[in-house]
Amino acid sequence: LLKDFPSITIYATKLTLELIKVRILENRVFLNKDRLPRMVELVPGKNYNSQDLSFLPFRVNHSIADSVGIAIKTQSGYIVHTGDFKIDNTPIDSKIFDYHTLSELGRRGVILLMSDSTNSERKGFSPSEKDISENLDYYFSRATGKIIAATFASNIHRIQQIIDIAQKNNRKVFISGFSIEKNIEIARQLGYINFHKNLIHPIEDLKKFPSSSVVCIVTGTQGEPMSVMTKIAENIHKQLKVEKGDLVLLASSVIPGNEFLVNRNINKLYELGATVIQSESEDIHVSGHGYSEEQKIMINLTKPKHFMPVHGEYRHLYNHSETARSVGIDEKNIYIMKNGDILELNEQKLNLVDSVDIQNIFIDGKGIGDISDIVLKERQHLAADGIVAVIVTLSREDGQLASPVEILSRGFVLIDNSEALFDRTKEFVTQIVNNWILDNSRNWNELKKRIQNQLKSYFMKEIAREPLILSLIIEV
Repeated sequence: LLKDFPSITIYATKLTLELIKVRILENRVFLNKDRLPRMVELVPGKNYNSQDLSFLPFRVNHSIADSVGIAIKTQSGYIVHTGDFKIDNTPIDSKIFDYHTLSELGRRGVILLMSDSTNSERKGFSPSEKDISENLDYYFSRATGKIIAATFASNIHRIQQIIDIAQKNNRKVFISGFSIEKNIEIARQLGYINFHKNLIHPIEDLKKFPSSSVVCIVTGTQGEPMSVMTKIAENIHKQLKVEKGDLVLLASSVIPGNEFLVNRNINKLYELGATVIQSESEDIHVSGHGYSEEQKIMINLTKPKHFMPVHGEYRHLYNHSETARSVGIDEKNIYIMKNGDILELNEQKLNLVDSVDIQNIFIDGKGIGDISDIVLKERQHLAADGIVAVIVTLSREDGQLASPVEILSRGFVLIDNSEALFDRTKEFVTQIVNNWILDNSRNWNELKKRIQNQLKSYFMKEIAREPLILSLIIEV
């Protein structure tokens, strides 16, 4: 987007702005700091104007520091987008949820509330970040080996908790993971995280200290293939080796779809001798998204005329809409939208006027959006059954076979088992070519198609496999 719209202005809170700058320079969107786009630091509670748009950021609580929602002013009233939010009256950074601004917006008139639906299925109130400190301290104080604490690189509050508890238990802190190291450095410079500089040591010095005196903060809670935690579980991390008696704390929830990867890492960590504590089984993580009672408070504060649940799967949106109905929002004023739907505000009325066809944009190397469904299907085909290439060399003079048919394959069958199959395949292709030549046809494109089609049936009959088949005709 920045390459397509280099004159765009970015509005964000202080920490977010610094992280954006680093990411832009890392990805070489702009070659130097002098060419960075215009950036404006958002201060919660302050009004901003951008061309014809007026908006007001308001503070919310979330697992990411300095989170805000946005209230956009229109002639019909405010459109309030909560962003990711929870209500935490005892936050780690002491920055309280902005009840006053939201109440004032409700008094002025909110035409539409777009509210976070992630935890709409959970009843009651979400726990505070401070609630888990005691549980973390419990495990730290009883651990006899090294402690490996995994969390999201963006969760500055959790990192601060782990550092504080490590210091309380006289443990040295080591960090592993490029993103988390960079985030901690930026957060410390801006004052979002505080610790004595001598408390954190380079990961290269880990072996200089006894296991009972160290804690390692790492990334990779979702089992990502190249993450630090996966390297530890695979026992290929250069400095961090799991030993019997070590404790691994997975201080984050598992994102739906990542269960297999996470469980695979957990099993491997146990095989290496570690004890693994998960947030699902023990209270070492709290969600950054509010439960149903917090969603009710958001609705009651803003008093919207119309309501749109956002951020979640359909069941989350549905349950959030039911919560809205329970606190008095008229059912006809609730909109559960699908990706691409266009909702138009006209005076005091909202209407679903159109829908845009939304397609995935795939990034492949330096290419963006240039991967078609056909290419993806071919890659899936290759992954499932491999590829077979048939090379037919013909004489330009008489159209006869100039050399024996060649067969190459990758990911199709084991080399040891392929010789007899490929000998039969060569005979089969040779017969196809000779029959074609007898018909005196030199339409080699049609010959290639015939080879591919007949080989497809041949392999299915022989070994019940359907590889991607390429046929190449060479004239010499």
